[in-house]
Amino acid sequence: MARHLGLPGPCKKSAILKFPELQENLKIYFIRGLFEGDGSISYHSKYNYLRISIAGTSVSIKESIFDYFKCGHIGADSWQVTGKKALFIVTGK
Repeated sequence: MARHLGLPGPCKKSAILKFPELQENLKIYFIRGLFEGDGSISYHSKYNYLRISIAGTSVSIKESIFDYFKCGHIGADSWQVTGKKALFIVTGK
């Protein structure tokens, strides 16, 4: 299957996965697909804040998400954003 998709044989996906070249208006749909597969939203009542994260180790994809939203934190295994910026991403307000 990897050969059919143009991917090399067994390897670490994080080393080869890149954010695709997309028109600006289509990037949010790609990010939504990533979120549906590897994302989460959590609310921390103790601190009264929202957190959005997308798991993954591909540096290229995490950096592209960061660049798209102009915010967040890139960790070793995820991109995440908290607080008012997370609320804005979810609600647009």
